[in-house]
Amino acid sequence: MKGLIFSAPMMKSWLAGNKTVTRRLMNPQPDMVRYGIAHKFATTHPFDEPPIINPPYHPGETVYIKEVWGIHKAFDGKAVGLGLVYYRADYFTGTGIPGQDVPIIKWKSPRFMPEWASRSNALIVSVRPEQLNDMTPDEFILEGFQSSDDFIGLWTKLHGIWTPHTWVWRIELEKLQRGRCAKA
Repeated sequence: MKGLIFSAPMMKSWLAGNKTVTRRLMNPQPDMVRYGIAHKFATTHPFDEPPIINPPYHPGETVYIKEVWGIHKAFDGKAVGLGLVYYRADYFTGTGIPGQDVPIIKWKSPRFMPEWASRSNALIVSVRPEQLNDMTPDEFILEGFQSSDDFIGLWTKLHGIWTPHTWVWRIELEKLQRGRCAKA
């Protein structure tokens, strides 16, 4: 099963039921969109065949949510199935500084979170290409934010720059109970 990474603030919003949409950078960035069976994007050379850029996820696919995590120092390497996994989002204060009473050696990257350590699954409901400037006030709320400024601030922190014409994949999610898989 594929994983989908959320930052600590986004994980808190997801767990609270306030986040149902996420956006991921499209790579490479297209010049122009042509809709067909697959999304094809124009190249700069007129004789080149346009590359096919597939979305990272597909509707109906089940993913596990990855986040910053760690294991209690006394059980590192033996915590599988013991419920001794800790999650940074649980200690996130909103200031960007985790709480001081975190009982782990060090936080582990969500990139390397195994499926067994995840506490949440999601069903991919829809995936479509769009530009950041297509977002409406309702879309910021679906992303788990109260304002566009909050979204833009986190996007800039994660990606280094806010460019409204950036192409992204808009991914709509449905939270699943642990152990429930998508219908075939």
